[in-house]
Amino acid sequence: MKLKSTAAFNRTLAELLDAYPLAEKCVSDHLDNLPAIYGRGDRCPGYGADLEVRKMRIPVAPYRFSSRSGLRLLVLVLREQEILVPLAIYKKGQFKKETDAVAWIKGKLRELLQELHTGR
Repeated sequence: MKLKSTAAFNRTLAELLDAYPLAEKCVSDHLDNLPAIYGRGDRCPGYGADLEVRKMRIPVAPYRFSSRSGLRLLVLVLREQEILVPLAIYKKGQFKKETDAVAWIKGKLRELLQELHTGR
């Protein structure tokens, strides 16, 4: 599997690193290893049979975030093309309700699809 970075994801990553600058190495290491470990992430329900979205847990030692309380990385898995597309990254607890998180994630997915469609 190949990793494809997008401007939509890079914006989300930059926002997260503004809030948690010491997380940069942990996130970078996780992204570098993503092709080997993406299968460990939980498959997110509700995206249909054709679309696979996985949620990875990232611990961040400098902030004492365990994998349970740390960062969440959402990855779009395009099996036919053998491509992994990081979709969004956020801190657990960032959203008050699950519906807020789902709406935010769907917005990030729309940004990604728009970017892929326009070729930016």
